[in-house]
Amino acid sequence: MKINVFILLMLFLNISFAQEIDINANTQNNILVSGEVISIDNVSRLLNDKGNFIVSTTQIPAYSLYETYWDTLHLRSKIFTIPFYENQLQFTLVASNNHNFAFPCSGSKLIEYGIQKDKSFHPGIDYSITVGDPIVSCFDGVVRIASDYGAYGNVVVVRHYNGLESVYAHLDNLFVRPGQIVIAGDLIGHGGMTGNTTVPLLHFELRFLNEFFNPELVIDNTTHRLISNTLLLHSEDFTILELPVKKEEVVLENETNIPEANNNQSAYHIVKQGETLYRIAKMYNVSVETIISTNKLSSSGDNIRAGQKLKIR
Repeated sequence: MKINVFILLMLFLNISFAQEIDINANTQNNILVSGEVISIDNVSRLLNDKGNFIVSTTQIPAYSLYETYWDTLHLRSKIFTIPFYENQLQFTLVASNNHNFAFPCSGSKLIEYGIQKDKSFHPGIDYSITVGDPIVSCFDGVVRIASDYGAYGNVVVVRHYNGLESVYAHLDNLFVRPGQIVIAGDLIGHGGMTGNTTVPLLHFELRFLNEFFNPELVIDNTTHRLISNTLLLHSEDFTILELPVKKEEVVLENETNIPEANNNQSAYHIVKQGETLYRIAKMYNVSVETIISTNKLSSSGDNIRAGQKLKIR
């Protein structure tokens, strides 16, 4: 009897922990370099499918906040300026005209958000599930992505009316399409093990303006309820990645790793938090005036922001 219990315990441990970290910090960008970025002005083509679909860009949640960007191909294809006020953002998670929050699955937490023991970064929470378990939208919103997405497997991304987005990965199948209006608790797919995973699970992320943050700032994984209906986020709560380099560009990263650019290629720098034009100019041995002129900045150059791409040459 003791031997049987030991065998069962070992099987459980293997099932629970055999999975490698399924999504690293750069996976979300892997498909970006092979696709085209889109900004939809005409969504009438979405009406050819069954379901309740948007018929106008006015129905896209937080459309202006995202600079009229509605990308149905990529998880993240643009860096936005996060509109902090005194290093703080405040969200109402469920407004009076919204449906109540719904926990996305019936499983328990398997892998948490953040730095793992192997020093890799995990940008969401993984929940242990069974193949075929219902996966539901956690808030009201509109589906932005519903497709096979490489290491994410079958993934659904829902844009919510306060500007947040939720991501559901490794689904077995998809029940929704881009442009479809969903409410909290609506079935969006069934749990599975598609993509880069060796066990059935739901990989769940929360994002704002394409950048992810810890879902446990929002959800209590013990009670399966919202921690509060008001969410406060600060700059340190986000992990902001750079976008991948396009083949026709050379992006200069920092003082210690500056590739030699071909004279026929353009070179760019992505502005990091706290950087100044003086520091950037010194980094690449060019003048501040050259950067201001090339990028048509104000004469003082004080209008640069984190995430902005500056042309160096």
